[in-house]
Amino acid sequence: MSTASRNVWVGRAVVEELDRLGTPLVCLAPGGRCAPLSMALGEGRSDLPWTTFIDERAAAFHALGVARATGRPAVVITTSGTAVGNLAPAAMEADRAGVPLLFITADRPAEMRNTGANQTVQQADILAPVVRYRADLPCSDPALPLTAILSTLDHAVGMARLQHGPVHLNLQLREPLGPSDAAVPAALASWWTDPSRAPWTRVHHPRRALPQGFADRVEAWRGAERGLVVVGSLPPGAQAPVETFVRSLGWPAHATVDASIGAGVRGLDSVLSDPLLRERLTPDRILWLGGGVVSKKVVLWLRELGDQVPVISITDRTARIDPGFQVRERHIVDYSALAAASGEPNASSDAWTADWRALDRSASAVVAQGAPHWTELAAARAVVGASKALFLGASLPVRLVDWVGAGSVQVSANRGASGIDGVLATAAGWARHVEGPRKVLLGDLTCLHDQGSLPLMREVGMQAVVTM
Repeated sequence: MSTASRNVWVGRAVVEELDRLGTPLVCLAPGGRCAPLSMALGEGRSDLPWTTFIDERAAAFHALGVARATGRPAVVITTSGTAVGNLAPAAMEADRAGVPLLFITADRPAEMRNTGANQTVQQADILAPVVRYRADLPCSDPALPLTAILSTLDHAVGMARLQHGPVHLNLQLREPLGPSDAAVPAALASWWTDPSRAPWTRVHHPRRALPQGFADRVEAWRGAERGLVVVGSLPPGAQAPVETFVRSLGWPAHATVDASIGAGVRGLDSVLSDPLLRERLTPDRILWLGGGVVSKKVVLWLRELGDQVPVISITDRTARIDPGFQVRERHIVDYSALAAASGEPNASSDAWTADWRALDRSASAVVAQGAPHWTELAAARAVVGASKALFLGASLPVRLVDWVGAGSVQVSANRGASGIDGVLATAAGWARHVEGPRKVLLGDLTCLHDQGSLPLMREVGMQAVVTM
């Protein structure tokens, strides 16, 4: 088989396998070196959804938004050279936020590296610090069967899902890049025509069950008289089991805005500014569920509590969630399994529960009465009231909505690395898979930083509200 034919079938095999793996979207930033992949997408053999971008950075953030909404790895395909460097900001966010994402970058052959060859950079390891898995695949030849590429692709997607984060495949392609009318290679014949359209390697993930002894630990926690739950950001699908578990504990809860759960009281951020109230609301145990929280004051408060209040972390990732350095227990649990540990609550002390209910009522009253006179809070309340799904920019917008509350509105934000880049592109990708009136609330600088993605707002039918 000629080099051109092998390249064509590399592209076709990769695209076909992405479809069989259930990829929600491919974001293609085309160039000459990734031509085999671009041509395979254009052939339209499968129903794999894909779209094109001029800017690789926007493509990566758009895929990030899709993956945020679906919980499945979206894919970014780029050409070689500096194009790969533009993926780094979205990869950093996906790493910190635990979002599954697959980067496929085309590259020149290894022998062209360190020779001064045009558009040839050391790109195979550019994303190494933040990806869960990476592979630098040599050019396909008889020594590297096409099935090796399929197997590696399946493994990469499995790692993205299992380890909750980005992965990177760097595909070396030697010219000529195609086209070619070569018949399907013998090694792929049965797979290519398989009516079930199963992937080459089926990756079966661990059974969703509670870790041994976890249920017993939950029962021990129920004895706390002044327990508090802090709920951080959650992945799609986790809201229902987490909320059921939180309610079953019977403890007051503070839920960060992008947790998108109904349980929880408002106003903790403000209360922590008052030394007397802060002391009155000191718990005897804190259960931290999920990822990071928006409020800086909550994190600082945990650090100030010191050894007197044990903090217990429950998350579905191996990454450490302990910005206050106070976690004394860590439990890595699939959120969907929490229902098995949700029993009848042992009620907290009446005075403790009453204090938190009073806090929630007071905070609601302050927001309702004061917001019309505070421009920024009024804007946040108005946008929340007109939305069913809301994506928030970093810094002030997310903090405002965290303060006023989002009710039943579905909320998301790039709160992993909390950068201002790519917010519009991410929001548009997220909006592809959420329903109802969808808006993004962001600041003027954040909007200007990603103004090239403004056309995506019209494409997905999403409204951008920009604060000055």
